[in-house]
Amino acid sequence: MADFNLHGNLGSATEAKKVIYKANDESTSSDTGISDDTDLTVALVSGDKYWFEFLVFYDTPAAADFKCDIEYSGTESIYYLAEFGGPDRPTNVREEVYTTIGQDFTPTEEGSATETKSCIVLRGVILPTSNGTFRFRWAQQTSDAGDTTVLAGSRLTIEKFA
Repeated sequence: MADFNLHGNLGSATEAKKVIYKANDESTSSDTGISDDTDLTVALVSGDKYWFEFLVFYDTPAAADFKCDIEYSGTESIYYLAEFGGPDRPTNVREEVYTTIGQDFTPTEEGSATETKSCIVLRGVILPTSNGTFRFRWAQQTSDAGDTTVLAGSRLTIEKFA
């Protein structure tokens, strides 16, 4: 987990923006229990305001599909947009706006029965009212022996703003 304790003014020597890259692929199989991604997580501070973007690339057997959500361990106010897309369906991108955390997404349900590679973008604003950990979580939608993988290069960008 990246530590993101930001204090002071933006533009000062304090860290105001962090990009956390997933260095290695992470896989699961025969597992529908949503769990934390090992890399895409960050600690946030109460009273600060953050803009965030999760850009997650994944590969999954068509029979397994993919589900994900974002979670904050503290209390928060949040507003964000979810976009689902993939190389096999550039004209079938879905966008939805949310104001509650913990919404399960199954992005490939909008795709073809044979599609396996895709991406999801979750971006918005989070206003923590207590310290906590902000994270991306995922699993297979339907249990399948084939690997569902969140790919290296996926990232979390988070920026403190006034």
